[in-house]
Amino acid sequence: MFRRKSGFANDSLTAESRIFSSWRYTPFSYHEERQRLRRLAEVMNAESKILPPSSQNTALVYLLHPQEVLAESTAHNAACFEQIHEWLSHQSSNSHQFVQDPINAEFVLAPIQGGAYGPFLERLRNSSIFRRMARKVLVYSPDDNQFPAVRGLYTSVSHKLSASSWALPAHYISSHIHRFHFQREELNTKDVLFSFVGSSNTHPIRQEILQLRHAAAILRDSTPKSMGTKYWWQEPNAEDFFIDFREITRRSQFAICPRGISPASIRLFEVMEAGCVPVVVSDGYIFPHGPEWPEFTIHVPEREVATIPERIVQAEPRAKEMGAAARQAWETYFSPASTVNSLVTWARTILLQSNSAPPVTLKAEEYLRPRNLLAKLRFRMKG
Repeated sequence: MFRRKSGFANDSLTAESRIFSSWRYTPFSYHEERQRLRRLAEVMNAESKILPPSSQNTALVYLLHPQEVLAESTAHNAACFEQIHEWLSHQSSNSHQFVQDPINAEFVLAPIQGGAYGPFLERLRNSSIFRRMARKVLVYSPDDNQFPAVRGLYTSVSHKLSASSWALPAHYISSHIHRFHFQREELNTKDVLFSFVGSSNTHPIRQEILQLRHAAAILRDSTPKSMGTKYWWQEPNAEDFFIDFREITRRSQFAICPRGISPASIRLFEVMEAGCVPVVVSDGYIFPHGPEWPEFTIHVPEREVATIPERIVQAEPRAKEMGAAARQAWETYFSPASTVNSLVTWARTILLQSNSAPPVTLKAEEYLRPRNLLAKLRFRMKG
């Protein structure tokens, strides 16, 4: 009969694989072997279990650096990790504590950017830490179209996944995102009724918005004009655009926030910081939990773009009140001082309300949709 050898041959093995890699054929007593199996089970449970909240309701969180998963990590891949780590110093409450050992954590937060873990987070799912602790590993990704193969926080999620709490919507966090740093004292003078400054090539709805007309509105297409550039910050005059966008947004009472390559748009959070009333044009967008969104946003169906000027004029008497509420919501949920608190709150919601096994429909979409199969094939060919 098989009997366990002393010690582990490879410490990087998961607890499950240790069971099968550490046996040899020798006689043994049944009682002794049951004790050994029990100890192995305790190791597995200690590594993967979700710890309950402490008596002080302080969440114990382990922040997973991409270097712990990837053979090589770039500054871009780690940009959202670095931003969250930096904002820890701005935290405004004691609702959480970051720990040095993932075994002691209530959950492991794995921020990643730029698709570095693969189109379906393959590299994370195949990592030793995920294999040991899959039930308490949650992803954060600021990438618009990251497939939510692992439970976590994403900038754009479907109604179905949000309802099941498998994936919840979050805002954009990254040290590589251009921030405009609007201060409250500069937001008192707003002489532009509404504005939109953005690229027209990320979704057809934006072209319709740029065709709107109103005497007190500013609408500008920021699509790069230079050959070989995809984003405004790659343009030679990027600094001029930055200044122009910031000034127009600062002066605007309302700001149109249309969808782009995904239902989400970073514009929503930028204009909230600027004390503007967001006019959201995106049928599939799910708002992050927390703020009372109807109190300070106007949500326009994509098929009703032509009605935007009329809707704004009707809401103009409440513009100052709604703009102040938008700024307050940004400070409470999305600012550097509150972001980590929000992430922890949303992460706990996922752990408490969702099943650790992926929904059947999600697995079917990953493996049966042709474009997803093609993405998997390309990823494997790249190695």
